[in-house]
Amino acid sequence: MQAAILTLAANEGAYMAEIFRAALDAIDRGQAEAAQALGMTPATTMRVILLPQALRIVVPPLGNEFNLMMKSTSLLSVIGLQEMFLTAQSINSATFKTFEIFLVAACYYLALTTIWSFVQRFIERKLADPGHVVATPSLRTRLTGSGFGRDRDTLAGKGAN
Repeated sequence: MQAAILTLAANEGAYMAEIFRAALDAIDRGQAEAAQALGMTPATTMRVILLPQALRIVVPPLGNEFNLMMKSTSLLSVIGLQEMFLTAQSINSATFKTFEIFLVAACYYLALTTIWSFVQRFIERKLADPGHVVATPSLRTRLTGSGFGRDRDTLAGKGAN
């Protein structure tokens, strides 16, 4: 288990650091200068001024990385930890029902990522500006993979009911 945690942490650590670095770089430098002019310490500036703004920027890519990390747990089979894809391979070798077994595994991955996308959408809406519309695909769009479809028209104000 320690090897699994270390593997996932090393695999995702650089991506997470880059997401946070990019979010902090996206905030106008004048915000920190204004806080310094008001006499705030660097720690207070980070906690009160920069991090709340960066949090809005961080949530979408962080949610995507969470989904990627969930899917990359199949890497854990290399170090011998029993996980979903390895379990599907074991059952397949015993029953030779390849399609059915991997279809079930795919449905599990789809269910987990869909549930997480709803959680991510909730978090994004809570952190968004009051007049800001969060562009997220519907469940139908996620299942068919057809882009934003009708949701895009709704966001543009064309298909509002």
